[in-house]
Amino acid sequence: MKDFTLFDKALKLYWVKRSCSNSDAPWQYIPKLLLANVGGTELFKSNYDYNLLDLENHLPAFYKQIIVYWQDIETTAPKNKNEVLSQPIWNNRFLTVNKKMVFFPNWYQAGIKTISDLFDSCERRFLLFSYFYNRFNVKCNFLQCYSILSSILQNWKKVLKPSNTSHLNLFAVIQSNL
Repeated sequence: MKDFTLFDKALKLYWVKRSCSNSDAPWQYIPKLLLANVGGTELFKSNYDYNLLDLENHLPAFYKQIIVYWQDIETTAPKNKNEVLSQPIWNNRFLTVNKKMVFFPNWYQAGIKTISDLFDSCERRFLLFSYFYNRFNVKCNFLQCYSILSSILQNWKKVLKPSNTSHLNLFAVIQSNL
């Protein structure tokens, strides 16, 4: 029986790879439609927690089992600035609002997918609401932006902040040019 379970798991995990391909095969229509409310196949690129997903009994058991299996093999915590910036915002176990992972379809469609989309690397800070609103032209309010930004873990924010020494060095360069 254990061999059957392992074989079943392998087949379902291979299904993830095939369904995430960019082809328009007819068999992909139903999975993409069913997964659309939880981020589509992009779900398999995020650090989700099955228990925090809002599945509302609208997915068949087959898809739920695939989501559980994928979580078992694909969970990582970022360790450096590049990994933090490349973290997906949507359905990420590390970014929760009211103890739930979030997915805003209109933000996703506007191209907002990772933390780097919310971060101004030149200014070394998160985008101001007005700049964010104008840049992405997304219908949202300040509270939605604030909830996403406040869900970002403090240790990730520390990784993204410039160290005091580099800030002082930048200040020294500016002063020397005056």
